[in-house]
Amino acid sequence: MNDELRETILKLALPLIQAQGLELWGLEIIPGPTLRVVIFVDTPLGCESGPSIEQCEAISRQLSLAMDVEDCIDQAWTLEVSSPGLERKFFSFDQLAPYVGDILEVRLNAPLAGTNR
Repeated sequence: MNDELRETILKLALPLIQAQGLELWGLEIIPGPTLRVVIFVDTPLGCESGPSIEQCEAISRQLSLAMDVEDCIDQAWTLEVSSPGLERKFFSFDQLAPYVGDILEVRLNAPLAGTNR
């Protein structure tokens, strides 16, 4: 998906995420007959619990309205806002730092030495 759409969604989403006391974990834009926009949010490092359903709902409602006003997607789309969960996908190398020393199962996008794990 194009970088302009990604930047527009991030520009709209970040203030809403921060207003809930959360951090952006990642953004996926999945093409298809209905474009799927998935935003992962998490609590700041050191918090004992993850985002609440109410926080995700509030971000989803507000962001959906903002995206409608901006009219940034010219096809049918859906929006999902959720926690990255226990089997979280990493979107940047910076996100790995808190997990140094832990055992992780890593799945690669392309095989390395004949395997993608």
